[in-house]
Amino acid sequence: MKPSERESLRRRLLERRRMLAGDGGHLADAVRHNASGTTSGDLSNAPYHMADVASEAYEEEFTFRMMESNDDEILAIDDALEKMREGTYGECEECGMRISNVRLHAIPQARLCIRCKRSEEERARRPAATGFIPLSQAGRSAGLVPGASVRMRA
Repeated sequence: MKPSERESLRRRLLERRRMLAGDGGHLADAVRHNASGTTSGDLSNAPYHMADVASEAYEEEFTFRMMESNDDEILAIDDALEKMREGTYGECEECGMRISNVRLHAIPQARLCIRCKRSEEERARRPAATGFIPLSQAGRSAGLVPGASVRMRA
C-alpha cells in the first residue's frame, strides 16, 4: 500500500472515530434525559400505560446497544491506528496474510482478510456443541407429534 493511501485511510479512521465519539456523547445524553423524566413532554416520568413502559424500555435498550456498538467500533479503530504506528496495519490477525486494499478501503479497521472473516462468520453461525438436543428433535426422537401432550410424573 502506498504511503498516501495509508495516510488517507488514517484520516478516515480518525474522522470516523471523532464522529462515533460525538454520537456516544449524544446517546449518553439521551439516556440521561429519559431517566430524568423529560421524555415526551410529560411532567412526570411515570408512564401511565403498559405500552408506554414497553416503549420506553425498548428505546433505552436500543440506545444502550447503539452505545455499545459505537464503543466496539472505536476500539477497532484504535487498534487499526495502533497497527499503523507499529507498521503491522493490513495484516490479517488470523493467518498473517495481507488484507486486500479493496477490503481496507471499504472497512479501514478490518482486522481479518476476507477468507478468515468468512470462516469466523461460519463458526458464529454454527450452534455450539452443548450436548443438548433441540426440543423439536427431542420430541421427534421420542415419538411425539406436534400438538401432543406429555405427562410428567410427580
